[in-house]
Amino acid sequence: MTDEFVTITFDDTDHSKKFLTYESFFNWLDEEKQKWQWDYQTQTGNNLMGINQVFESIRQQVVNTQINSQPISQISNLVSPCYQASGWLRHSEGIFAKSIERIRLRHGDNAAAFVFAFSKQQVTLANVSEPSQLAACLLFALPELDRPDAIAKRLELERKNYRIGISKQLDKLDEASSVRDKNFKSHLAGARRIATRQLLRTRNIDKEFRISSDQNSNNAINSIYAVEETFRKKMELQAPVEYWTTKASKHSDNAADAVWRLKLYFPISIVVLLVCFGLATALLLSK
Repeated sequence: MTDEFVTITFDDTDHSKKFLTYESFFNWLDEEKQKWQWDYQTQTGNNLMGINQVFESIRQQVVNTQINSQPISQISNLVSPCYQASGWLRHSEGIFAKSIERIRLRHGDNAAAFVFAFSKQQVTLANVSEPSQLAACLLFALPELDRPDAIAKRLELERKNYRIGISKQLDKLDEASSVRDKNFKSHLAGARRIATRQLLRTRNIDKEFRISSDQNSNNAINSIYAVEETFRKKMELQAPVEYWTTKASKHSDNAADAVWRLKLYFPISIVVLLVCFGLATALLLSK
């Protein structure tokens, strides 16, 4: 169907290609595979085989789509993801491919294949086996290093940026130091105010405690004096009472003794009188 076509979007911005037939797509795919054949023929590319396998997978999936009589527009979802950031393929006319080609011309196929694998995070700098691979990685990361004047300008720019960065850091350090000193003084003043208030409060509490203690001591002393005075007065009153009580007790005992003696005396006296009276009577009668 002539009215069906497919647009494949590649890794670079606004970089795409339109295909009207399966045949034109397969021809383009074979050309792209051939342009990247140098990569998987190197030692690094041979170990990875990423690009070659993706090309073969795309061809097989597109063939299946064609066999199923699907419109060519259906292959966009099969091809475009392979050219995104997470995919293995890069268009031979894109910025990445041109950068790899420049490295390839300067440092050789092995170095260029190593950079490609490094960009896909399949190898690290720890896997560098020759100086050209390290130089290729630096050139890939910093393309301007390919020109000596650019290196000098970049170094000068780096020194300038370094000085600016140091100056900014020193300014920030001075500002931070000023803020720290200001905060320290503020905290110190606050601490002094708190300490002053606490000292005054402690003094007031101590003063109130001493006044209360003195008052309690005076009350206790006055109470002791009052008890002593009461006791003294009681003793002064109790001494005469005890004296006269003792006297009264003695007089009572003496009176009881006297009454007992009196009660004893009267019978005896009567008996004696009766005897005397009888004797006198008998005497008188005998005379």
